[in-house]
Amino acid sequence: MRDALVEGALARLRPVVMTLLVGVVGLLPLALGWGEGTELLQPIAIAVIGGLVFSLFLTFLFMPAAYLLFNADSQSPTRGVGDRQCLTPAIGKRVVRDLSFL
Repeated sequence: MRDALVEGALARLRPVVMTLLVGVVGLLPLALGWGEGTELLQPIAIAVIGGLVFSLFLTFLFMPAAYLLFNADSQSPTRGVGDRQCLTPAIGKRVVRDLSFL
């Protein structure tokens, strides 16, 4: 499972980083305040750059970890034994189906 997540993340790394770089390079003059009239747009540019960087970390760190966490019960051989019962097994199947593009 972890190998598949790493392979999927590496396959998506290049397009996501290219999109991030295009956005950051395009908004860099506004964020740095170069030119006339950028005083109003500078906070927006800084917020968009921060959002792009945050989404990069969210995509490559949080989402695979969350996928492993929520999918761990469905792969466990002791599923449903004792107090570790999976109360909503349909959620794991829905997540697998929704994330099949990885």
